[in-house]
Amino acid sequence: MGTKAALTAGTTAVALLLLLAGCSATPESLESKSDNVSQNYADNYEEVYRRLTSTARRCVTGGTNAARNEVVSNLHQELGFAVVRFVVIGVFADNYFLSAKIEKMGSGSRVSVKTNNPIISDRLNKKVFRWAGGDQECNP
Repeated sequence: MGTKAALTAGTTAVALLLLLAGCSATPESLESKSDNVSQNYADNYEEVYRRLTSTARRCVTGGTNAARNEVVSNLHQELGFAVVRFVVIGVFADNYFLSAKIEKMGSGSRVSVKTNNPIISDRLNKKVFRWAGGDQECNP
């Protein structure tokens, strides 16, 4: 790897760490945040969960050598909800930066999103709602 490539990789890693500064280290601390945004869907929560999870895994997963992005999801059919979390798995710690809860609401569902980084929260929220609604594009 040349000096220029190493410098670029190092700059990218530092920028990623700065972007994620203030992110939650645990799912519990992210869940404890009181601010969230939500949107309702006419579709069953299991279908919304499937759409969101499959598109997020395709669009979010990946990363650099220093950190990689992953999607962690759990469907709790017996309780009528699901959770999808975006996490940066780093060298020293994992940083959870988005949590989407998909709840059964009658015959439809509600998606509530919490993020821990105000710099990217609006953009991420919009993506989550698009993906939950069936849009499969990673970047519009």
